[in-house]
Amino acid sequence: MAQFKGTPGPWRVSEKRGDLIDIRHENNEPGAMSLNLAQVVVRQSWLKEAEANAQLIAAAPELLEALQDLQARACIYVNTSKAEAAIAKVTGETK
Repeated sequence: MAQFKGTPGPWRVSEKRGDLIDIRHENNEPGAMSLNLAQVVVRQSWLKEAEANAQLIAAAPELLEALQDLQARACIYVNTSKAEAAIAKVTGETK
């Protein structure tokens, strides 16, 4: 199974500041630094949509892990080609 090469989870959505929402990786180990992974630009007219996008981005590591687990278990019962394609896209493999 291909492994995700990006920053491992957990990721979290930080407080909105101005017109930006930060998605951060927090490492709570002694001496570790937190890492800003991405920013979602917010406009008042689509604040709820931007907040939802930020939550989806922050959930990405857990979503990938869950999809990989489901694909591994379900492949003997159903066609999992869409799951395989999504996993390949995330892990940088081509299918």
